[in-house]
Amino acid sequence: MPPKRPTKPPGGKSVRKPAANRTKMRSLSLQEMYIRSCAEMGLRPNSAFASFLHDRCGVDYAEDTVDLSRNYVGDKGIVPILATIEKMPNVRALILSENGLRNRGVELLCASAANLPNLEFIELSDNFISEGAAVALFRLIEHHRQLQVVVFENTKIPVHWRVKLLDMLASKRSTRQKQLRASILVS
Repeated sequence: MPPKRPTKPPGGKSVRKPAANRTKMRSLSLQEMYIRSCAEMGLRPNSAFASFLHDRCGVDYAEDTVDLSRNYVGDKGIVPILATIEKMPNVRALILSENGLRNRGVELLCASAANLPNLEFIELSDNFISEGAAVALFRLIEHHRQLQVVVFENTKIPVHWRVKLLDMLASKRSTRQKQLRASILVS
């Protein structure tokens, strides 16, 4: 039996499909990306962080430091901030002291820092972080090539973890200095 032909719609006219929308999607500015990310999570944007960001698309964040010290962010608020910072390739320092971060926020920071190849300095002082954050920081220090300094004063990180973290950072700095000296001698 031959296949049936499609029947014409009532009125005898064929229906045309609308042309595909061929307009270009405009890229978002860093500020728009941040605000959209907050909206998707149901969070209010942090006004201090939003004020750092350019509201024009195609304009990168020119500074190498993001300073959110003494500004409440919290574990939920850090997520859209980190997603935006990942789009800022030249960030070398994150100052997140007195941000209301807890262990989960630091774990998220450590996961995100893997996508920040130029990151050298992290300040986490005066946050309520403890052993869980120390474990994540230890892994980050161990695997991140550029990270040289992590400050965690006035936190709940146990003494034995503080010693481990500081020893790992010192070892990493001395190894880097040896590599720099060797490369200078070779040149």
